[in-house]
Amino acid sequence: MLVVDASVLVGILLKEPGLEEAEQALIAKSDAISPAGFPNEVVNGLRSAVLRRRIDFDQALAAAAAADELGIGIVTEEPASIATLLAKARDWGLTPYDCAYVDLALAKGATLLTRDGDMRAAAERLGVKVLPSAPRSV
Repeated sequence: MLVVDASVLVGILLKEPGLEEAEQALIAKSDAISPAGFPNEVVNGLRSAVLRRRIDFDQALAAAAAADELGIGIVTEEPASIATLLAKARDWGLTPYDCAYVDLALAKGATLLTRDGDMRAAAERLGVKVLPSAPRSV
């Protein structure tokens, strides 16, 4: 099982360099999942690319369709209490959004696919396997 971080998927969709291993891992997994906020984060990344003129809107739509074709499952389990989320964000040194990915990987015993250096470090401290193997900070 693979938990997919939105930023790594957006990077793959935009054909950013250095994500070949991540792309291969995603293609090879039929059981990729992400937390409930994932679709909004992917859309935000594509929207930002349009606003920064890296791609046009038609390219963003094509990337969104490609993302949908991957069939990444969205996990909509009940969130922890606000106090628990706040404590995890503090303890793990992550945003609440990033905590959701690490928490899901922990709960499912899954590998985390991310290019976020802070998320990678927190996940590894908690014993979660992380891909791609070569970290890349954003």
